[in-house]
Amino acid sequence: MKDLAGRTAFVTGAASGIGLGIATALSQAGVKVMLCDIEEEALAKAISGLKLTNADVDGVRADVSLKAELEVAADATVARYGRVHILVNNAGVGGGAATANGPMRVGIGFSA
Repeated sequence: MKDLAGRTAFVTGAASGIGLGIATALSQAGVKVMLCDIEEEALAKAISGLKLTNADVDGVRADVSLKAELEVAADATVARYGRVHILVNNAGVGGGAATANGPMRVGIGFSA
């Protein structure tokens, strides 16, 4: 893998689990990381934990299923870091589907 130091990443679903693991690994590789998550309290905790390691991280709360919120998150990221080099679409978004027995919830996860 080529050197990622100095690059910028935007990671959705970054407050916990795989997203936080990816954000942590990227920050340890010298990547500036904008963490994005719908859970504001978990996001703040993840950011403060990573900052303790001197990682160059920041965060933005957004619901990735809402285009307007993603646009605000993108603008905040560009304002803070400039160009984004790495995009990790980790957040899961639930969708609905009708069945003969009524509504069915389906989880759709994206990762890169």
